[in-house]
Amino acid sequence: MMKLKLVLIILVCLTIASCTSRTNQISGEQLISNYFNGFNNANFNQISACVSDSILITEGDFIIAKSKKELYTNFQWDSVFLPKYQLIEIKTVKDGFETTVSKIDRRIKFLQDTSIIYKIIIHIIDNQIAKMQITDYLQFDFEKWQSRRDSLKVWTDSNHPELSGFLDVQTKEKGLKYLKAINLYEQIH
Repeated sequence: MMKLKLVLIILVCLTIASCTSRTNQISGEQLISNYFNGFNNANFNQISACVSDSILITEGDFIIAKSKKELYTNFQWDSVFLPKYQLIEIKTVKDGFETTVSKIDRRIKFLQDTSIIYKIIIHIIDNQIAKMQITDYLQFDFEKWQSRRDSLKVWTDSNHPELSGFLDVQTKEKGLKYLKAINLYEQIH
């Protein structure tokens, strides 16, 4: 009889633990939404809670981040420009979620006047984002972007060499130089 009670208690505890762990799981859509809201709110802790320790973010052959530390560096750079992300669509696909995202910030507005819209495949493992792959741009004016970026670079190198090199790496310091160059450039043009 004592063994039966012990077995029943263990089964009840396992059932409760199982239910509790399931209720702590959030949907993939909510996890993705929380991730982008972290950028909108300049809240890296919120972003960090959504991603695995080794996150891979790619765009073509370009690797944006492989770890939370690299993601934080990118977050600091991105935050300088006060980004606003909007999730347009999230749909389940074979290996994850295909998400359409709109992004506007101070830099993007300067470079192409309107938001960029892109598709990204997001892979979730153990209720954390593990991989993000930018697959397509739906709204991106490459010619305008490149022309304005190049004009800004040439003007900055000639008129404010202390700000040169803002395109070299994506760090907070380089982002601040980039933003200052944009502001100075727009004052004269």
